[in-house]
Amino acid sequence: MDEFKQLGSAGSSVISGYQWSLQHDGANIVQWTELKLDSSNSTKSISLPWPLKSTKCIRFAIRCFNKAGLSTVDSRELRDCSAYDPKLISNPNVMDAIGPVKLEKNDQWTVDDVDYSNSSARLAAVWPQLRYLNYEWAVLAASGTGGSGYYDRILLEPPKRPTSHANAIAGGFTRDEFVNVPGVQLQPGTRYHVCIHANETLLQFEKFTQLLPELSECSDGVTVLGDVATEGRIAVNGRFANQMLSSVTEFLLEWSGFESGTSTDMPHVTDIKYYEYCIGSFASGCDLIDWKNVGGARSVIVTQLKGVLQEGHVYFVSVRAVDFIGRESRSKPRSIRVVLHGPKSNHSAAISVGLRHVISNSNGQEVCWNGRFSDPVAGIRRYWVGLGSSPGRPDVIPYTESDGECVWWTTKQLSYSRDGQHYWVLLRAENFAGLISSDHSKPVLVDRSPPVAGSVIDIDPTVSNSTDCNFRFNMDGISAKWTDFHDPHSHVRDYSVAIGSCPGCQDVMPYLHVGVRHSIKIDHLRLQPGQRYFVNVKGCNAGDLCSVASSDGVILDSTPPLNGIILIGSSDANQQYLRSSSSLEFLLYGFNDPESDIAYHRWGVGREESDSPDVIAWIKTFERTFVRHSGSLPTGMRLKVFVETVNKAGLTTLTESSKFLIDDTPPEIETALSASETFGQIEPNWLVLDDIMVVKWSVFDKESGIKEHWISLSNHDNGRVTFEPVKIPGLLSNFTFSDLDLKDGANYTVHLVSCNLADACTRQTASVAVDTSPPITGHVAAETESAVQLGRHIEDGLRWDGNEVNISWVGFHDPHSGIDRYTVQMGTTWFGSELLSVTEVPHSDEGVGLPLNPHEGPIQMASFELKRSLTEGTSFIVHIVAVNKAGLHSQPVQAALSVLESGHLWLLRRCAGAATCYGHCSCAPQHQTCRGTECRAVDVVDNVDNEIEVLDVSAFGPRGESQTDAKTTPTRSLLAATWRVRRAMGRPPVRYEVSAGLAEYNEPKGIYDAVHERVWHDVGLRTFLALNITAGRRLNVFRSYKVFVRAWFDHNTHVVFSSDGVLVNPTFPRVNRHYGVGVKDLLSPDSRRDTDFITSTDSLTVGWRNKFTSLNEAPPLSFRVSIGSEIGMDDVANVLMPPGNFTYTFNELQLEPGNGTFLP
Repeated sequence: MDEFKQLGSAGSSVISGYQWSLQHDGANIVQWTELKLDSSNSTKSISLPWPLKSTKCIRFAIRCFNKAGLSTVDSRELRDCSAYDPKLISNPNVMDAIGPVKLEKNDQWTVDDVDYSNSSARLAAVWPQLRYLNYEWAVLAASGTGGSGYYDRILLEPPKRPTSHANAIAGGFTRDEFVNVPGVQLQPGTRYHVCIHANETLLQFEKFTQLLPELSECSDGVTVLGDVATEGRIAVNGRFANQMLSSVTEFLLEWSGFESGTSTDMPHVTDIKYYEYCIGSFASGCDLIDWKNVGGARSVIVTQLKGVLQEGHVYFVSVRAVDFIGRESRSKPRSIRVVLHGPKSNHSAAISVGLRHVISNSNGQEVCWNGRFSDPVAGIRRYWVGLGSSPGRPDVIPYTESDGECVWWTTKQLSYSRDGQHYWVLLRAENFAGLISSDHSKPVLVDRSPPVAGSVIDIDPTVSNSTDCNFRFNMDGISAKWTDFHDPHSHVRDYSVAIGSCPGCQDVMPYLHVGVRHSIKIDHLRLQPGQRYFVNVKGCNAGDLCSVASSDGVILDSTPPLNGIILIGSSDANQQYLRSSSSLEFLLYGFNDPESDIAYHRWGVGREESDSPDVIAWIKTFERTFVRHSGSLPTGMRLKVFVETVNKAGLTTLTESSKFLIDDTPPEIETALSASETFGQIEPNWLVLDDIMVVKWSVFDKESGIKEHWISLSNHDNGRVTFEPVKIPGLLSNFTFSDLDLKDGANYTVHLVSCNLADACTRQTASVAVDTSPPITGHVAAETESAVQLGRHIEDGLRWDGNEVNISWVGFHDPHSGIDRYTVQMGTTWFGSELLSVTEVPHSDEGVGLPLNPHEGPIQMASFELKRSLTEGTSFIVHIVAVNKAGLHSQPVQAALSVLESGHLWLLRRCAGAATCYGHCSCAPQHQTCRGTECRAVDVVDNVDNEIEVLDVSAFGPRGESQTDAKTTPTRSLLAATWRVRRAMGRPPVRYEVSAGLAEYNEPKGIYDAVHERVWHDVGLRTFLALNITAGRRLNVFRSYKVFVRAWFDHNTHVVFSSDGVLVNPTFPRVNRHYGVGVKDLLSPDSRRDTDFITSTDSLTVGWRNKFTSLNEAPPLSFRVSIGSEIGMDDVANVLMPPGNFTYTFNELQLEPGNGTFLP
């Protein structure tokens, strides 16, 4: 690599590195790879990526880079490709060919192996040196895994079954030493190999035999080229347009676009083999320099042009590209013109800068040089113009490009120049050959500054040594004086004076020239009181640049200030109540004096009946809009603020605020926050539904009333907010949380913040638990003869003695609220109570013992005194129901007990028959029946026994006491009802069963699946039921449902009664927000137009027609109409109105004149 070393001792220091590659037919067959050399060694061993074969003439190439990024390539043959004896490069066994081909047996093949083809449908190969009898052949697409398109992995490991190879696109068998591949579609840019395989073959000759070993071999491949390369583009010295040259010795020639659009699988990025260029004196001619080959390079520095090119002449450059199969594509000739001199400067054409070469325009400056430069040969391409402090330095405005002969310098560009200094305009002109000529102007003076303005003061001529005055009562004239006008570059030439109603205006008197005087008095002017007048003085320098100074004006004022409004508090609205007794804030709004302005205020605080401040004495302040004062104020009395306003002429005005009260106490709690017992509760603070919660409270504030509440709901167990805080009017004392998804067993906390008009607040919380599921039914704790010992029996757990019995049970439990109590009744019939009426037994968490299964809970036991004594050998039925802490009842458990002589009670597990016609029996599996008999169902119309009335209710009182009948319900998870004897006509019921369904049916349908679920529920003689909808279901919105009560008058006769139905409506009344619809203050009940002012202080009419609507045409149940001193309050009056009314007139009111009232 010594060829790359530079001349001189610094030769090695300019070389930055080397790269190596392998080349064939002028192109790389591997990528350029970095070659690291020691500084003292130019020899390096290189490991090739594959074993070399002697079938191609391969050259080893070295590329050397200097530190400027330029490179030179040199290459050598790895083997002497021209050697003949011995011949070092020979044809491969399998050669690619351009088909179709024909080769007779033992015939000689004289065509060289081909590497490229322009046909995408033809492919052929020959192997004339082989003598096998049968061949398996296949065409394989290059896998791209060998590191080169020439030496693919296929060549390194030829397949033994080429037709089965994954890359095979065609194949077959032949006995010939050639193959023409039929019907293939070859992809341009891809290299294909023909691979053959022959089994071991024994050839029989006349005098000898020859054993040919098994053979697998592939051709080195042929690359399918696409279309002929497109016509390229030529750039001369980096420009694709027709170019001019400023050198006759060399220029840079570049080209691009000679591409076929085919992406090959070889390391070189194009299918172009080499490029050539030529130069001619006419288009497409090559008479000056004939075609020169530059290899695969895309640029060349054309040299050795001395004596070939002449100035002013036009020449033409052409480039052509030749691909690997000899096709060529030629560019359009690019013309070049030789230009050796730059533009000429014409000094007779002036460089104009303003007037008399003075830059005086403060908004910018135009500079022109029309006709200063010319170039008849190459023409002027562009100009550069700058400004400098000397003829050769653009240190003020750097050179900027211009296409024309004028340029505008902005104020920002000229900001680096200095007034009073001389500068030069610097010009450069460039022709289309890139040659530049320079020139400059004569010195230019910069003077853009007018004189420095002085100060003008208004004076009172009646006062000696008068200083500046702002207000005058003398209407005769105007007097003024001025000082301190000066010019740093020249002098102030003269002054002019004008008088106007604004600074700089001359609407009272135009400018009057006064020479070099410094004071003036002008009389006999028409002046108006309250108007401010300004004296304007203009001073001009020798450059006719002027400055104006104005006085601050003088006002003629004879009127006091205008009254404003005092707004108590720090907001834009007047506050009647304040929370703090230690500070006071108020706003001054509208106080003004249009003539002399406000000088200051004096303020104080007095009692409601006072005429002057008697709580806080007068305090002087210069605050114009907001006053804050720290000090003690009395509470419990009405106060007001006095403000005395003083203008700059000394005149005053007194203003009083509206009355206000200091209320530093928060609202008081009258009734603590709690869940309303009127909805969804059987027991206090336990909800038996999961989608609605109604809470109630009562707070009051006798001083300032309740303005608003903030209410929210959160889960006490995990702290998550279930219902985000919302603001509601202060007149409300209840709130409904809707569309909830409450969880059984969870505790929820309601947060309520109540604030009065003084913004003092009271906070309270209430806890509500949820349990919508009844307890799980247990068993009588009886001894068993089964092999399985459950351990439920305890000593004396089931025992009798006369009319006293001990009963024990186990297994009743509730995972959410726990068991609160049990109800027990005993009789000889189903739900009979002739032995023991319904008796409540409290639940004991300790019980009297534990069963073997701890999940059944503690064993409960109670002693009862029966209505009569028991007799041995008889039996009776005990009924047990568990009630959880939420008030929900479990399904009853019935057990038949036999009275034994020993004093024990024995559980009968077999019974003679059913206790009712529907097959109810104590020996059946829990909640199942035995075989029944025919029942007698009596229609309500034919009923001769007691008539039952069923009421839909929203909640229960203590122990299930009912309310009035409900027509709608907002919950979709609960139906509740109570029932009672409406009319006693015959026998009373002996027990009840309850169910529910859609109101359009006369039997329970629409809720329960009669095939898989129990439709009727036993309740004994209980007359209320909270029927929870099964989890995962919900009652349909805007559908009516009934509760059905089946009253049994004996064991075979029953009558089904039902409620009149309840409509499920979980929606709130909607507010109609259409234009013209609203809550309106009316002058009379017949009026339809809203009014803002009334004359009466004892009556007020309000209307709300069409303001409230409801979904499904369900009207609101009532309207609450209130009058308050603030929005959301009812501290003046309120009334509850039934539906159908849309106006109401309040009478006997005591409204305060001047104050606004609000209708929430």
